[in-house]
Amino acid sequence: MAATERSLDQEFDALRKDLDSLKSTLARKGMQAVDSAVTTARSSSEQGLAAIEDRIVERPLTSVLIAFAAGVLIGKLTDQ
Repeated sequence: MAATERSLDQEFDALRKDLDSLKSTLARKGMQAVDSAVTTARSSSEQGLAAIEDRIVERPLTSVLIAFAAGVLIGKLTDQ
């Protein structure tokens, strides 16, 4: 009986170690996925801002008129 209990204890210890290892691996992979998503979002944002800046440089008058119209619209929506 004692040998069986020791064997079970060893199996449980091995299982605990495996679960700890799995938990660490999943945490590491999760952080890598988050880092990758942040990098992708940052890159997309930078590309979008660059495209907007290019359009503003290409058509400054249109950009000013759009900004003015947006300001008037926001002002009307928030004016009570």
